[in-house]
Amino acid sequence: VPGGDMDVVTGNVISRSGDVLMVKGATLIRADGSVIFNDKVTVNMGDMTTVKRQLSMGNEYDIDDVSVGQRVRVFGVLTRETATQLEMDAGVNNRGRVNMRLTTLRGTVVGVAGIPGIALPFVIDLQAIDGRHVGLFDFSGTGDEAANDSDPAYYEIDIATLDVSALADGTPVKVRGFVQGFGQVTAAAPSDFSAQSIVDVTALKAVMTVGWDPASA
Repeated sequence: VPGGDMDVVTGNVISRSGDVLMVKGATLIRADGSVIFNDKVTVNMGDMTTVKRQLSMGNEYDIDDVSVGQRVRVFGVLTRETATQLEMDAGVNNRGRVNMRLTTLRGTVVGVAGIPGIALPFVIDLQAIDGRHVGLFDFSGTGDEAANDSDPAYYEIDIATLDVSALADGTPVKVRGFVQGFGQVTAAAPSDFSAQSIVDVTALKAVMTVGWDPASA
């Protein structure tokens, strides 16, 4: 299997500094088949890192497209493994690669600017990314300047042709798609996220499990 002799990390980027990612909630599968569950893994990218995106067969992506919040699967070589730190080289020998995976947002609508058929953003108060509280994420550097960094309280979504006309302010939603590239959020192009699907979660069934400990009548 291609990449079968490499280490693999899956998780969400919670911060980025230069070409260094901090991936949280990481599952690390070692080349020998062993599995490590770790809170955080530092991933070093480089000019030789290949970047792909789920649902796309093209080669139009590079390391600049990997930003905060994005769910990733990284192939590389673990270069440091201590009790407190794991570090991976994802630019080794032109074989390291980052696969950007569909990312799921949870939040509530705070402003509908989208018109069906017109690629305008609508805005959510972002509460979680792939089930992780938004307070874990550092959005520094996501904009071309600090003033344009992503604001989770006013997180702008590019809806493309999706119809959001039924989503009133305050509606809880689940949005799947991809994060805008690192440093690519600008005043002229303010979208923080490109949506593939948007679901009104009030229309979904919920499941609640209740337990008693100790058990009683």
